[in-house]
Amino acid sequence: MIWSKAHVVLAAIGTLSAVAGIAVAINGGLEFNRTKVFVGVGIIIVSTVLYVSMLFVDD
Repeated sequence: MIWSKAHVVLAAIGTLSAVAGIAVAINGGLEFNRTKVFVGVGIIIVSTVLYVSMLFVDD
């Protein structure tokens, strides 16, 4: 039961951080700030890896 709740929490964190990364990347693109775009893309990649790794963890 605890592990299933942990999976839900990790999925929520992964999804919300991906949304935050998209927001940072879009904001950086609007400001023509290459560093913000790369940071946003990095956040998206890390959150995607977190989310996908959560799918393959045994209960």
